[in-house]
This record gives sequence, C-alpha cells and structure tokens, in this order.
Amino acid sequence: MPWLAIAGGIKLLGGLFGARSSIRAGKDTKILAGMNANYIRQETYEQSRRLKFQQERTRGTVRANIAASGFRSGKKTKGASFKAYESVLAREQKSELDWLYKSGKSRANIAIRGGDSQARQLRSQGTAQLFSGVAGAASTWGSI
Repeated sequence: MPWLAIAGGIKLLGGLFGARSSIRAGKDTKILAGMNANYIRQETYEQSRRLKFQQERTRGTVRANIAASGFRSGKKTKGASFKAYESVLAREQKSELDWLYKSGKSRANIAIRGGDSQARQLRSQGTAQLFSGVAGAASTWGSI
C-alpha cells in the first residue's frame, strides 16, 4: 500500500511540473512574439528608408532625363506636362510607401496575436495537466 501513496505523489508532481513547464513555455512564446514583432518593425523601417532613397533617385533621374532631352512644354504650359507627371509620380511613390508601412504594421500585429494565442493555449494545457495530476493522485490515494 505505501507504493500507492508514492504513485499518487508521483502523479501529483508530474501534473505540477507539467503545468509549470507549459505556463513557462507560454510566457516564453509571448516574449518571442514580441521580439519578432520588433524585428518586423525594424525591417519595415529599413525597407522604407531604402525605398525613399530609391524614389529620390527615380525623381532625380526623371528630372535629369527631361532636362537632357531639351523637352519644353511650351511657353503657354510653363512646364505643366512635367509638373503633372511629377505630381502623379509623387502620389504613386507615396502610395507605395504607405502600403509598406501598413503591411509592416499588419505583419507585426499578426506576430503578436499569434504569440498571444499560443501562450493562451499553453496556459490552458498547463492548467489541464495540473488538474490531471491532482485527479490522478486523488484517485490513487482514494484506493488506499
């Protein structure tokens, strides 16, 4: 009969250690998701910096090509064709940059939500392991 008491204790300890491990893993998962989200934000910032540089080069190249071509809109338009094109180009480049920011923010939020979801699941698993260990021990001790 003493072996039943020992078996019950082992079931209880197994449940406690399993619960502790799952809860700790949930916390680690949440931390990792936050780190991943920060990395995504940094990556988005770097991509936006490079995109802005590329866009400035594109605008400079357009200006240089138009100037080198000797293109003139005419005295009546006062360069309106070039200004209209430059305006369209600026709007398109802004739209591209806005999309990059929106996409980066979305990916970071998804990483955090995914980590939160996994953490909740691991905490629930830990709680289930705890109750399973307590129930197993109670069942074993009840048969003594």
